[in-house]
Formats: sequence, structure tokens, C-alpha cells
Amino acid sequence: KSLGARVLTGLRGDTVLPKQTGASTAYWIAEGDALTESNTAYSSVKLEPKHVGALTALSRQLIQQSNPAIEQLVRDDFAAVVSLAVDKALLHGTAVAKQPVGILNVSGIQTASLATLDWAAVVAMLEKLGLENITPNAIVTHAKVATKLQTTLKDDVAGAAYLMQSGRVADLPTHVTNQLDAKTGTPATGRLIAGDFSQLVIGEWGATEVLANPYAAGYYEKGDVQLRIMHSMDGVVRHPKAFVVADDITI
Repeated sequence: KSLGARVLTGLRGDTVLPKQTGASTAYWIAEGDALTESNTAYSSVKLEPKHVGALTALSRQLIQQSNPAIEQLVRDDFAAVVSLAVDKALLHGTAVAKQPVGILNVSGIQTASLATLDWAAVVAMLEKLGLENITPNAIVTHAKVATKLQTTLKDDVAGAAYLMQSGRVADLPTHVTNQLDAKTGTPATGRLIAGDFSQLVIGEWGATEVLANPYAAGYYEKGDVQLRIMHSMDGVVRHPKAFVVADDITI
């Protein structure tokens, strides 16, 4: 959400979002001429609930000795586990794993190369978005790539800036997260995603549920309480060419 993704809350059934696949044509005409009709073409993408959750247990002694602050801490930690799972799926998710299809696995995403990590390669990568009339709003990468960007100069002129400074690359806010895995290989290589993240639409059904069950088998006998958290959501990319990925960065 911090990247500018659109979030739809309170959904009930499946939700269909329109997706433009072709534009109308504009014509110049003389006074009295008739315009030629041309139609905008649309397809759609669908948000369907995907479910993620976790189970844990609190011991009887922990419950007896905890105060409300500790209970809230446990709940916050529990919720963080699910939040991280959602973030991971929005980047790497696959339908086979019953997840939203993440940005890296969406058909039609643009690709670029940063194997030679320099300013010209960064500009060439962002140019691919410009050629699709996309104005990027953010970059996502992970810590090892961020280190390379922050230690690589734009050029060899005295006083030159680094590719990443003050949390920005090419003046775009750059978010660093270990949720974006390196590409597996020998050796592994780093990834960087640039794009307009408002084209990522997240749907949420209901609220995140945290329920306690003091009667669960195997826990009731010991006086423990089982906790379950469940969250229903989906994520879709409306315009795949709004994103460009480089996955060949030496780290």
C-alpha cells in the first residue's frame, strides 16, 4: 500500500475490473465533415478472494502472567506474519500456490538489463516505461541491490552522485525489502522493479480475523489456547507494461 497500490475494501463477491486494450482514434476534420467512429477496446481482470492464515498457541502460564500490553504484542506479531505473506505474494505469488499472481509472474511485464550497473542502463530501463506513456512512481529492490546502487557512481567526474542517494534512484522513491528475493542461479542475481504501482489493485474481503479457541484438541488438556488468524485478499495488475523488471544485477 505504501507504494501507491489501489486498495478496494469491503468486497463481497468476485470483482471484475475493466482493462483498456485499445484506444479510440482522433481525426482532424474540416468544417462540416463527419468524424469516423472508432471504438475503445476493453477486457477485464478479476479479483477473487485468496485466503492466508496462521495458527499458533499461547500457553496457560503465558496467559496468566501476561498483561494487556503483552497480549497486544502477541497479536501484532501474529498479524505481521500474515502481512509479510501478503507482501511476498504480491511480488512472487503464483496461482499454483493458491496465491495472487505476483508482479514478477504476470504475463506481459517488461524486462530490462542492469548486468552492467551504470546510469545509462538505469535510464534505458526507465525509458521502456516512457515509451508506454507510463510515469513510474516508485522502485522496489532488496538490501544487496540497494548497497550496490549506493556505492556505484553515476560517472567518474569528481563529485559525481551515486545511483541511489537519500533513498531515491533517478529521483524515484526506492523501497528496500527482503520480500523481493534474488533470482536463483550460480551466482544468484539481484532484482529491481520500477513502475506505476497504482496499476496494482488489491482487493480485501472483510476484516482480518483473529480468533481464540480454548477447546482445541491437544491444547485444552494443557490449559493452552489456540489462536487463528485469517485474511482474504487478492491482487491483480491492470496494465502489465506499467512495470519493468531487471533481474540480472550482480550482488
